[in-house]
Amino acid sequence: MTIPKLVYQFIEHSNLDDTDLNSVRDWVKGSIVNIQNLTRQIKRQEFEFRTILEASNVIHARAVDNANPKSSLNHQIKFLINTAKGYLGIADIRILTNNSHEGVMQDFTSTNIPFNFAVKHDFIEALTSELSLVLSHPSEAFKNSQSELNALLNFKYEVVVPLLAETGLRDIRLEGAICFGRKINGEDFANSSLSFMSLLGSLLGTAIHNAELHQRSIVDSLTQVFTRGYFDMYLKKEVERYHLLKQNPSFHAKNNYGFAILMLDVDKFKNFNDKYGHQVGDEVLCILGKVLRSAVRHNDVVSRYGGEEFVVLAPAANLQDAGELAERIRSKIEANPVRVNGKDITITASFGVSSFPAHTTDLVKIVQYADEALYKAKSNGRNRVELYS
Repeated sequence: MTIPKLVYQFIEHSNLDDTDLNSVRDWVKGSIVNIQNLTRQIKRQEFEFRTILEASNVIHARAVDNANPKSSLNHQIKFLINTAKGYLGIADIRILTNNSHEGVMQDFTSTNIPFNFAVKHDFIEALTSELSLVLSHPSEAFKNSQSELNALLNFKYEVVVPLLAETGLRDIRLEGAICFGRKINGEDFANSSLSFMSLLGSLLGTAIHNAELHQRSIVDSLTQVFTRGYFDMYLKKEVERYHLLKQNPSFHAKNNYGFAILMLDVDKFKNFNDKYGHQVGDEVLCILGKVLRSAVRHNDVVSRYGGEEFVVLAPAANLQDAGELAERIRSKIEANPVRVNGKDITITASFGVSSFPAHTTDLVKIVQYADEALYKAKSNGRNRVELYS
């Protein structure tokens, strides 16, 4: 028997008069309603806590073997957006990032209708100082930001929350903003909802900031290919994967579980620096990075190995496949000259190729053999591909 039924049973068998009985019944009914409301509130807060916990997990996720941390973060943030939509009862949430160099806010996640708009310094300062911006009654801080407010209102957004991140220097950086659409039922947002939005904005701001820092740590800023450190980590992972697969009874050598290493070096790179200056030398390296990114397959890993030397790890490529890939890259490099004082200066590169496990299953030797083949290509006249043998 439930507690309310027990109470009612007690009341019916008591000696209270009708007035007192009615008062007690009203009190019980009110208590039941209060308990039901409290239960709903607890469940709502539990859901809010779970959502915030999920956001925290995004922040602390350190997928260092992920070649595209922003893409991974994008996927997780989409999950959080859908969760927040259900919690807040709205149909539209959009995340914008702050591109301070170009003075614009732009979409972080892909949407059917892109939403990029220019922002002035006043708007950035105001948004950084506010926990939330309710567009129907903006605070005095946004008095000089009418163009930005109009742009947000035109897309029927109701609340904007800043994405804030601490930089580690007791500084707060504005990473962007979350724009929340109107509630489906037409009601205003409660203060608890605004607090939830602000907390979510703070957490996601930190998540985006961390993703950018991680991206910078694995990508060479000049050539926009991966760093030597990332290549070493990825190579180790591929070698470990091969040895793990080899222990499986279903392992068959005919299946291509290996990979190839392509080492390449710009021919006579020192001449570019000495004759035309280091800016031209940097431009040569930028061209190489661009050509490499466009010429390789989508799962190949391109890294700057050091100076003017680059390396490509080509998964599931045998020696012949890798040789053809190297030749294709070599010809593309030769077809993309550097422009100096109105003249095109041809760039060439030499290649050395080794195959795992055909040549070795050793982590160090596979790179060493590619380097030896590269040295042979240099000795045999440069601008050519040599396969290790």
